Amino acid sequence: MADPTRQSVFRIPLVREITVVLLIKLTVIFVIKWQFFSDPVDITQADSTVEQHMGLSNSKKQTLEKKDG
Repeated sequence: MADPTRQSVFRIPLVREITVVLLIKLTVIFVIKWQFFSDPVDITQADSTVEQHMGLSNSKKQTLEKKDG
């Protein structure tokens, strides 16, 4: 069945090191994804939030009212 002289691939130090590094990188990527991209952003309020922050929330409404009237 299995050849007794054949060794496992993971006995080679380079293969072990590459495997460990890849596992660490995957873990870091998933932690970053979970930390920063897990909650969806509410884009319906994005414009008004920026306008309020910049102090422009009323100016847009006033401009539209002047054009209509």
